[in-house]
Amino acid sequence: MLVIIGKVMSIFAIMLVGLVAYRVGVAGDDAVKPLTSILMNITCPCLVVYSLYSKEISGSLFGDTLAVMAGVMLFFAFATVMTYIFLKVSKIGRKEDMGLIMVAVAATNSGFMGFPLVKSLYGSDMLYLMVMGNMMLNVYLMWIEPMILTIGNKSRVTAGDMLNAFKTPLVISLIVGFLMFFFHIRPTGEVDETIRMMGDVTVPLSMMLVGIRLGSVRIKEILSRENIVISIFAMIVIPVMVFAILYPIGIISSDVKIIIAITAALPSAVVAAVVAEQHSDNAILVSEIVSLTTLMSIITVPAAAVLIETLYR
Repeated sequence: MLVIIGKVMSIFAIMLVGLVAYRVGVAGDDAVKPLTSILMNITCPCLVVYSLYSKEISGSLFGDTLAVMAGVMLFFAFATVMTYIFLKVSKIGRKEDMGLIMVAVAATNSGFMGFPLVKSLYGSDMLYLMVMGNMMLNVYLMWIEPMILTIGNKSRVTAGDMLNAFKTPLVISLIVGFLMFFFHIRPTGEVDETIRMMGDVTVPLSMMLVGIRLGSVRIKEILSRENIVISIFAMIVIPVMVFAILYPIGIISSDVKIIIAITAALPSAVVAAVVAEQHSDNAILVSEIVSLTTLMSIITVPAAAVLIETLYR
């Protein structure tokens, strides 16, 4: 248990470095865009490609891959539906913001926070499964989120919006990585080492970026009753429900359960706010929930990591 807590806190310590860097003026708001661009366009695609082509195909790995992809997508569907029911019953939020809140709760940060957390706790083999789960997040964000955002308002999604999802470097890296995985294509020597090293940059850089973003948050502005209730629902209620559902299921491996459970325990994805900007006039609400759930994750994620280890290992 102490080992798990120590590894999680070391990851969050990197986030604290980013927050302090922002507060003392080492990295300001002008650093967010280039760092995000480097992560999304270079280091994260390298991490995804390497985690895919470096694996050997086996029956158990193939089965776990399909189970993670299906399980994570089912989690998104479950979280979306449960949030809809929660909003209807509690009367929280405006009707036109219902889709925004559903997305903020369901779309968790399995990339920027999930990758470093899983790699630190469980190593490269489990990171591969987290990448597979993150692929489902991209499907949700690019194909399903825009449609959910129309709930409660009159906006519509065009075919062009959905086709543009295939143009992102992360999606391209997933396709390339899958092809290399299935056809046993692996670079050798310096090329392989360079891709691995570039991918490894993702872990500290992503957590520093999260810290820098938190450094710019004005806590008083996001601590509305609505945001607090939604964030508690997202960070405590939904994960506990998912943990309870997964526990008795015997037909999937513990590794698959861990990936799905970690996905459920993570804060809202920053990318969800970016997508919301394109389809809603109140995307600031998603940004506020992202900020508040990320702050809460400093306490809830270490606790969830210990609980996950206890339940599924």
